Amino acid sequence: DSYKSSIPKKLFIYPGMGFGTGNHETTFLCLELLIKSKSLRQGMTCMDFGCGSGILALALRKYDPECKIDLYDIEKEALDNCIQNIKLNDISMDNIRLMLPKERSLFEKKYDIVFANILKNVLELELEAISSMVKKGGSLILSGLLNGQQNEIIKAYTDKNINLELIEISIKGDWVAILFKQN
Repeated sequence: DSYKSSIPKKLFIYPGMGFGTGNHETTFLCLELLIKSKSLRQGMTCMDFGCGSGILALALRKYDPECKIDLYDIEKEALDNCIQNIKLNDISMDNIRLMLPKERSLFEKKYDIVFANILKNVLELELEAISSMVKKGGSLILSGLLNGQQNEIIKAYTDKNINLELIEISIKGDWVAILFKQN
């Protein structure tokens, strides 16, 4: 498919203190759902919520060097690791913002793509913030879920007041990722 051929094949990641190497099933599933979302286009905005090493947003940036990316994590070391990976891949820092919790007020109002590859309890705790970030017609990709945890997350994120539509569930090994579209 044309989307698959447009995603770069190589991204170099230094995992830092265990912030993500790209080999985990959840990373694979998130990137697979990004391709399947058919949301890929030039000039997108992206939030990588709980970015870790930054691999998800950086893969998107390799596809679209003009996209605007916000990388958010609660640990400064994770953001330092993102900077290291940006440099390692010779990616421009233009239109990339790195944010800690004290900078949440700087988030864009809405994003074309939102990744949240974090644990179930954080997805539940941050449901309102994460779901409200997705633009109308935009994609939300959630992962970090063990198989069996997806039903509670799907129920919470498709609540009538949130207006997200479940598009696809992907499973690899013991892990699950979910793709939603904002209506």
